[in-house]
Amino acid sequence: MKLQKIKELRKGMVAFAEKQRLMVNITKVKDGEVRFSVMNGLWNGTIKADGTASHMHGAFDITVSDFKQVLSVTPEEFSDWYMENGTGTSALIARNDGIENAPEEIPYENGSDPVHEVRIMVTVMGQAETSAELTSWISSMSLSAIEEQIDTGDLIGQTRVIHSETLPEDQVGSRLKDLGNDGRFFNLDEPETDYNPDAKKSDPAGRVLNTQIAQGWSNPTMEMLGRRFIEGMGMSDIFATFIEQQARDENEMTVDDEEPGL
Repeated sequence: MKLQKIKELRKGMVAFAEKQRLMVNITKVKDGEVRFSVMNGLWNGTIKADGTASHMHGAFDITVSDFKQVLSVTPEEFSDWYMENGTGTSALIARNDGIENAPEEIPYENGSDPVHEVRIMVTVMGQAETSAELTSWISSMSLSAIEEQIDTGDLIGQTRVIHSETLPEDQVGSRLKDLGNDGRFFNLDEPETDYNPDAKKSDPAGRVLNTQIAQGWSNPTMEMLGRRFIEGMGMSDIFATFIEQQARDENEMTVDDEEPGL
């Protein structure tokens, strides 16, 4: 088990009190009072602002300083400490392949609700003299205007969710900037949060390469996975059009480069 000292307890932390042998979720931190849920006992405890502690059977001996934050556990420790009874604990299981877990829930140290990103594909069809004309019209419309055109106007279409994920805390600011925000949107909504708008965005290409190396995947395997992804995203038609256009572009360049009469 990998632990670290806690400078400040926050809601959502997974913590371990070694002396008392307790694996807990911190459920509330307010006005000096700390509440926690014990995974390996299925009971709740409270440490009041004056330092007194209690649980369902009365007072007991524990202090805030007894807790250390859990950074990672082995699969055996996850089972031994009944961590499946907690929230966000699957993210803490150490992997031996060097690849980070992608848990459904990531507890944030700042105590706020995690930020999730959902990507939606909107597909529409409409009539126009050229595809460029229709594209220009649609690209100037808001989502609500597109929805209105689908419902009662000149377009037909549908939306579907193609991807969703919980963002790591240090990626919120950079992902907000991708959406045209200054990276501080959630900082304004919740005063206790402080997502760094200048945090470096993770490198997707680097993540792909690291995973390929860790798994020992060949280039043909990566090509197969790429095709599977394209099909899963419902983008096979788009990919086929892209490939055909790429072939046209390359063939045109070849013709232009040839000597006359050859």
